[in-house]
Amino acid sequence: MVLDAGHFPDIGPDATIAATKNKPLDGDALKQLVDGKTLRYGDGAVTGPYRIKLDVDGDATALRGLDRVQFDAGTWRVDGDRLCRDWHKTEPLHNCWSAIGTDDHISLFDSDGLMVIDAHIESE
Repeated sequence: MVLDAGHFPDIGPDATIAATKNKPLDGDALKQLVDGKTLRYGDGAVTGPYRIKLDVDGDATALRGLDRVQFDAGTWRVDGDRLCRDWHKTEPLHNCWSAIGTDDHISLFDSDGLMVIDAHIESE
């Protein structure tokens, strides 16, 4: 956003929810999309990829690396039209995001409309 405000060229795509072509998912569509699925993101990160496993019973597990090492656990839910998770260790412990998604992809946006996670949806 700072680079955009400074009118710098070639700063990459706009990663705000306002720049997306699709509307945020409503609560029912969001729950149907992620219930029982795993969100994979950060494939290029040093300790990646990261996975958030969203079990149908509301449990959530955070995994990292190719060996899928668990680094946190907690719960998840859809609150209104936002995907929320509560972790035991990872800060912030509680977080909620608006979502735009398709059958195999989801983008999560914070309360300021900035993309924080761009993930592939995996079925277990």
